[in-house]
Amino acid sequence: MEKVENGDQVVPRPKGTPVGRQTLAEVDAGLAECEKVIKTCSDTVKARLGTNGAIPPNVLRDLGRANTQRAKLVLRRITLLIDSGDQVAAEMIDKLLKVKPKAP
Repeated sequence: MEKVENGDQVVPRPKGTPVGRQTLAEVDAGLAECEKVIKTCSDTVKARLGTNGAIPPNVLRDLGRANTQRAKLVLRRITLLIDSGDQVAAEMIDKLLKVKPKAP
């Protein structure tokens, strides 16, 4: 993953390897970067809301992009674990099957 500076934020960007072709190590590194960006942006939003300040649009945009990238990476990680036949994958699938949607 490549880091691109956007104002005061650093947003992870795919470096050349599409998510669908990344290895487990690349996916884990990308997830760690996304988590850092999400935490930073979330802290900025909380601070601005706490002071009734305006939230910069680039922070919201970066937060949205990082969440989207994180979702793609999580799905890729699950796919890689399923393909490897790892026990962790079976446990993840069991947990996902037990999740029930909230009633409206």
